[in-house]
Amino acid sequence: MATPSTAEGVPAAMEARHRFFACELVQEAGILLSLPQVVLATGQSLLHRFYAGQSLTDFDAFRVAMGCIFLAAKAEEQPRRVKDVIQVFFRMRNRRMGLQPILLMPSDPRFSQWSDYIIMVERQLLIETSLNIALRSALWTSCHHQYYVGRVTFRVA
Repeated sequence: MATPSTAEGVPAAMEARHRFFACELVQEAGILLSLPQVVLATGQSLLHRFYAGQSLTDFDAFRVAMGCIFLAAKAEEQPRRVKDVIQVFFRMRNRRMGLQPILLMPSDPRFSQWSDYIIMVERQLLIETSLNIALRSALWTSCHHQYYVGRVTFRVA
């Protein structure tokens, strides 16, 4: 299957490595943000849907992971503040680079830059998914609920 990345000359193996790395970032950030597993799965699904329509050459995996976890948390009704997402990803970045685990202050120009990245990726994700981000999860919950209620008999004393 040809993706925009492979169409632009990115080898399939490299694209797979970048996607795997981004999924690891979503998983790690979700744990640090105390998000339930369903949010992490939604974030990783959004990430793959995003790269089905966009190229790695245009969108860095680290930035896309930030946007995916932010939007997934909203979609699964476990929202986190942009500030919290930025702090977690900055800490993860510093640890991976062997730097001191410091906080990124809101007055730092990088803070507003990272915030802009999150919002930009969130908007692009909504465009790529045609605003249809949580249908499967909501539908599954509804069907499961109907199945469960249908099997239970209620007794009134």
